[in-house]
Amino acid sequence: MRRWLRLLPPLCIAALNTPVERASAQVFLHVLRDSLGAGRAASDLLLARVDLSALFPEPAADYVRARGGAVELHAPVERVMPDGTDGGGFMVQVRGAVRRFDHVICAVAPHRAADLLADIPALGTARHQIEALQYEPIHSIWLQFDGHVRLPSPMTGISGSPAQWLIDRERLCGQRGLIGAVISASAAQVGEAQDALAQRVCADLAAQFGPLPPLAWHQVIAERRATFSCTPDLARPAQVTACRNFFLAGDYTASEYPATLEAAVRSGIAAAGMIR
Repeated sequence: MRRWLRLLPPLCIAALNTPVERASAQVFLHVLRDSLGAGRAASDLLLARVDLSALFPEPAADYVRARGGAVELHAPVERVMPDGTDGGGFMVQVRGAVRRFDHVICAVAPHRAADLLADIPALGTARHQIEALQYEPIHSIWLQFDGHVRLPSPMTGISGSPAQWLIDRERLCGQRGLIGAVISASAAQVGEAQDALAQRVCADLAAQFGPLPPLAWHQVIAERRATFSCTPDLARPAQVTACRNFFLAGDYTASEYPATLEAAVRSGIAAAGMIR
């Protein structure tokens, strides 16, 4: 029992980005069922050797363009409105210009989605559910050392530090002396001076792994709304909305999973399949 009590809190934070005392036990059980409780391959850990843009978004955009589609970058949607006809179409405003579309899949962050639903009265319930979501932060800390740093593995978990995970970028992709540290469910670090936080994590590394080369530079990235807070009985909006031909896609939509890449991918695939 003591071993489980030591395992569950960090595992819950890793999966749900929500402290175990506030997290949904039901969603946590779904994660355990489909990982530790499934086949061996379900627990495989894949670490990318290239940046995430090169891993998926760029090939996906190439795939769309090769089949006659268009991908517009740096073109945030400003408004979405019903077109006023019986066909269920929508007027979408981008860079001040308005264009009509038969279907809309809204696949943006939830706090942005709530704004885009404002001009569609039929989506009031979905908007209220989105606006009611609370959020959990994640801090990412990059430490660039002036010399080689070798961790026990490309991704290493540690205890006794604000950081739960360390990423050895030199071992992964040859970026000499670069270490990434991740602090999930990092509400306690919100507002902390970035220099102090980086130095504290650096000192924890030295205590765990021995003397380190001089620190050349550091960067702290605080995502205050990194994920929704995955609490019990949370009302999450459905992908199929009250407005015909308008669908929601994102890790925050109703599903068995927390705010993860897996949830986002499943939601996006499901939304695409709903267009007829």
